[in-house]
Amino acid sequence: ALSPCPTSGSSAGEPVARKLDPPSYRAGFLLGDGAGMGKGRTLAGFVVENIARGRNKHVWVSVSSDLYEDAKRDLSDLGMETYAEQNCFNLGKLPYGSLSSSAKGKGKGKKAKGKKGKKRKNDEINGDPYAEGVMFSTYSTLVAKKSASNTRLEQLIQWCGGDKPEEFDGLIMFDECHKAKTVELDAQGNPTKKSTQTAKAVVELQNRLPRARVVYCSATSVSEPKNLGFMSRLGLWGYGTEHPMGFSQFLDGIKHLGTGAMELHAMHLKSVGAIVARTLSYEACEFALIEDVSDDSVRKIYNDAANLWIDLHSQLADRCE
Repeated sequence: ALSPCPTSGSSAGEPVARKLDPPSYRAGFLLGDGAGMGKGRTLAGFVVENIARGRNKHVWVSVSSDLYEDAKRDLSDLGMETYAEQNCFNLGKLPYGSLSSSAKGKGKGKKAKGKKGKKRKNDEINGDPYAEGVMFSTYSTLVAKKSASNTRLEQLIQWCGGDKPEEFDGLIMFDECHKAKTVELDAQGNPTKKSTQTAKAVVELQNRLPRARVVYCSATSVSEPKNLGFMSRLGLWGYGTEHPMGFSQFLDGIKHLGTGAMELHAMHLKSVGAIVARTLSYEACEFALIEDVSDDSVRKIYNDAANLWIDLHSQLADRCE
C-alpha cells in the first residue's frame, strides 16, 4: 500500500492515530529506502493515493529548489502530468502573505497562471489559484521570513489549515529529513535554543498540524539515536509509550540498553507498519578490478591536477605558519 503507516485494523491510506502526546497526533511513517530505490517516486505515489481519497492539499519539503522539477516529474510519470503542471507550487517563488484569494485583512498572493498566461482550471472553478495542490518548499524556505510576523512557516500553515490547522489531514513529506537532525527537545517536546532553525521549523510544523499525515524520508535518517528528535510521529516516546516523559527518557533508555535497543525499536516499527527500508539487490552482480584503462592524455590530466593540489596545499601550509 502507498499509504503512510498502514497498520492492522486500518485500510490503506488510513494510518491509525496513536495518542502520542495530548492532544492526539496522527502516527507517521519513515521511508528509509537506500539510494536508487526511487524514494521520490514513492512520495509521488503517496500524493496520488491521497488525492484519490479526496485530500486536496499536500506539502513536500526537500533540500533544493532543483528538486521541485523532480517532484513534478515523478507525479507526471504516475499519470498526473496536468496536475503536476497546474497544481504544484514552489513556496519560495510565491509572494508572502495569505495564498487564499478569499482571505481578508491579509496580503493576497498573485494570480497564478498556466502556460502562455492562460487562467488555470482552479481560477475558473472558485477564483482561488491555490485551492488545492502540492506546495513544495525547501528547508531553507521554511525558515525564511519577511518580518517577525510574516514568515514562510506561518504562510504554509495558513495555506494548509486556514483558521483550523488542527483539521488539516493532508500529507507533510520531509524528503531528506536528516536536514532536521540537529535538534534538542525539552521535557514538553519543544526545541531548545541549541536546535537549528530548520529543526525548530520542522518540529513546529508537525505540532501545529496534528492530524497531518507525516512522512519522513531519508536513506540516512537514523545515523545516531540523538538525531531522531524531530520524528515525534513514530510513537517511540511520549504519552502512551514506554517513554512517557519524552525524548530525553527515550535517549536515556537507548544509552542504558545499548545498540541492541535500536534494533528492537526498528523491529517494532516494522511490525506496526511504520517503517520500510529497502535496498537494491546485488544478487548475480559480478565485480572485477580492472587496471590500466586510461591512456596517456588521461594520465597527464590526472598528474597535472595532483601536482596543482600538492602545490596549493604547500602554499596554504606556508601561509598558515
